[in-house]
Amino acid sequence: MSAIAGQFEKSKGLLNALDALGNRRAFVCLLITLVGAGLMFALTSFITARFLMNGHSGVAAVLGFCGGLVALLIGLTGASATGFILNAQMQQREQPSISNALMTALVTLPRLIGVYLLLLAILLGLALALLVLLLLCKIPGLGPVLYTLVFPVGIFVMGVALYSAIYVTALTGPAIWNGNTLLQAVSLLVAIAQKRLLSVIVQTLLLGLLVSIVAGIIFGALFLGFSATSALSLPVLGSGAGGMGSFGMMGLMGGSASGYAAAAMFGGSLLTIAASVLPMLLTIAGYCRIFSVVAEGLKTGHIEDRIRDAQEKARTSMENARAQVAAQTGAAAAPTPPAAAATSACPSCQQGVGPDDVFCGHCGHKLK
Repeated sequence: MSAIAGQFEKSKGLLNALDALGNRRAFVCLLITLVGAGLMFALTSFITARFLMNGHSGVAAVLGFCGGLVALLIGLTGASATGFILNAQMQQREQPSISNALMTALVTLPRLIGVYLLLLAILLGLALALLVLLLLCKIPGLGPVLYTLVFPVGIFVMGVALYSAIYVTALTGPAIWNGNTLLQAVSLLVAIAQKRLLSVIVQTLLLGLLVSIVAGIIFGALFLGFSATSALSLPVLGSGAGGMGSFGMMGLMGGSASGYAAAAMFGGSLLTIAASVLPMLLTIAGYCRIFSVVAEGLKTGHIEDRIRDAQEKARTSMENARAQVAAQTGAAAAPTPPAAAATSACPSCQQGVGPDDVFCGHCGHKLK
């Protein structure tokens, strides 16, 4: 069996990710952090709107940015903590508690963000290298000939790079959840993009199909339940029940909704959020499974060495540039010695005289 066929054979284990739907610890962890991020975003939106209404657009922009950033960090921390729990489940290890998972996720959050930034830097470096080659293609006469080679090479390199950014970057979380350092995680992701990109793409598409089926089942059941419950509520509680009719969302926004409609909207929203958590759990567990398959047996020592060399070269270049700037600044700030006063000699005795002397101080010869 070939290596690619072996990778696809192992993709059958994606069905094991369905076990994540029954993980109560991961469900609670992701639910509370999603609710916290949502509440933070709603509070930030409310405060920002009030400042905008009062004409403080600058303050509103700062508060909106800071609040949105905090909400994003809460969501990332919750997703990462859930990943630690589900990754332990997929590997049949002891699962951490919610508090320990959240603490570990918070500590490793800079590492997770650092991997994303380093991968972005690699992608930008490839784009910059291609841009330099395209500039060389502007050479008169030689340019079109060179572009004949640069164009297909650029298509291949950027195509692989962008596909890797779309699919392989999603494995950043599992790389961190398996205890890898920043450099090890980046090296693994680069090796996966180089050697097992096709396997990642196929397994990701299979995971997407599996998540779509599960989400369709969950929300289909909710829709049927909503229809039946609303139909039974209407003759008992009136037209305002079940969030339907003129007392639905529009009535709630206009302030004319009944208490039953408001209760239905609030309870239905909570149920929808809880139902949305289940496909997310399946997605996280699926990516943990995909990473364990495609990262198995990969050697990344040479990639780590190349990244270290690139970091060392960049650090050396920055230090040299800083030293040159400091030297130029020091040379510009150094005081220049005062110019020596111009002197001349007496034509009679050849002794030195000043520029303002009328007579020589030695022989008395008239100078002016």
